Formats: sequence, structure tokens, C-alpha cells
Amino acid sequence: MERNQNQEYRLTKRELLRRELEQNSRTYALARWSKKYLDDYKLDPIIGFIFPAVGDILTMVFALPFVYLAIFRVKSISLTLAVIYNILLDALLGLIPFGIGAVLDIFSTAFKKNYQLIVGFVEGDEAVIREVNKRAVFMGIAIPVFCVLIYWLCKLAIGLVGYLIDLVAPYISSLF
Repeated sequence: MERNQNQEYRLTKRELLRRELEQNSRTYALARWSKKYLDDYKLDPIIGFIFPAVGDILTMVFALPFVYLAIFRVKSISLTLAVIYNILLDALLGLIPFGIGAVLDIFSTAFKKNYQLIVGFVEGDEAVIREVNKRAVFMGIAIPVFCVLIYWLCKLAIGLVGYLIDLVAPYISSLF
């Protein structure tokens, strides 16, 4: 009897959270918008191709609502790790130079994955929750590794831009 009451309480609590997020949360609406336009309509790789590195930083800003939802609304550490992992993996792929990152970014759907994870947690999808909880330690280790790799890719990109400027500058100055 007590177990049924606890289960009913959790279901009611999840249903209230889901309704509140869908009807009143601007953050949830922004997360849904980000998923739709950046992943479904592929604006993330397009921005990354037009504005390398800057586009990846810009799209990371659109990932902040997912982090907010995971930390403050769903209140799950493992979900937060999964969301950050997906964001950093997307950024890492997008930062690969020479347009390779932009091509890989087409297949990376971090916003869609994060949206599905948050919806899965809000709706109490046991398979999603179990998978995220199972991979939490791995993601907790991978996140700092991704941060280091992103740092070095940014340094590489800055170095390449500097090299290209040094290479082209004499020719441009001779034109004037």
C-alpha cells in the first residue's frame, strides 16, 4: 500500500513538472527551439562552417538552457553530466579544423539528444534514466578530457590563423 502511494506521488510530481515546463517555462521553450533549429534544421553545422570556432561558441550558449533544466528543474547530477558531455562532444567535433568539424557537426545532434534526455527524465522513462545513470562515471571522466582537447584545438586554430595571416600579409601589403 505504501509503495503504491509513493509511486503515485512520483507520477503526480512528474506530471506536474512536465505540465509546468511545457506551459510556463521559457527555458524549456528555448531548449525545444534550440533542438528544432540547431539540430533539426542543421543551423549548428551551417553556423560552424561560416564562422569556424565562433559558431561553436555561439551554439554552446544555446546549450545553457539544457544545463539549467538538468541542474535546477530536473535536479539530476547524472543528467547534468550527460547534457554537458553531449555539449562538449559537439563543440569538440565542431572545432576540428579545415571544415572537417563542420561536416562532422552535421551528424552530431547534441541538442536533440539533450532534449530527449530531459524529456525522458521528466516523464520518468526508466530506460533513459538507467542508461544515463549507468554512464555517469564515464561522462564525469570524459568531460575534463574534452575540456583539455577543446583547449588544445582552440590553440591550434589560433596558431593556424596567425600562420595564415603571416603567410598572406606580405602579398596583401604589396597590393597597396
